[in-house]
Amino acid sequence: MEMQEFVPNNLSARPNH
Repeated sequence: MEMQEFVPNNLSARPNH
């Protein structure tokens, strides 16, 4: 899932920002 990084779920998965 390459879109996973751009998905809101990314915030919970790995909050880099």
